[in-house]
Amino acid sequence: MEENQEYNNKFRNIDYIKCDLYNSDWDNIPRDVNVVFIDAYHEYDKCKSDLDKSLEYFKDLKYIIFDDYGVFPGVKKVVDDAIEGGILKFECWIGLTNVPTAAAAVGGKYVKGVSEGVICSKVLG
Repeated sequence: MEENQEYNNKFRNIDYIKCDLYNSDWDNIPRDVNVVFIDAYHEYDKCKSDLDKSLEYFKDLKYIIFDDYGVFPGVKKVVDDAIEGGILKFECWIGLTNVPTAAAAVGGKYVKGVSEGVICSKVLG
């Protein structure tokens, strides 16, 4: 977190809050958030929990950005299910289309022809 704070120190619209998303309450997180960036655990259950808690907690939520959509099947399934279920609406793809895996840092492979991320909007209901 400290490295990210240093990198983004010129921006005044970023708040950093350190907490355990899965074992703490969210009371120290402001509720007037309108964009959420989900990039934590990539398994289906954890990513689904991130989405569900975000939709419930942030009353002004308009957009949810998912990282690693094309790389992790759990993330992809959460997003696809939410779009098919009318909870989210696809807005646009973002990021790389040839996404490096952790092994790429040491000469490993890339996942090619996928979208690194996706922006969705909350369907008002």
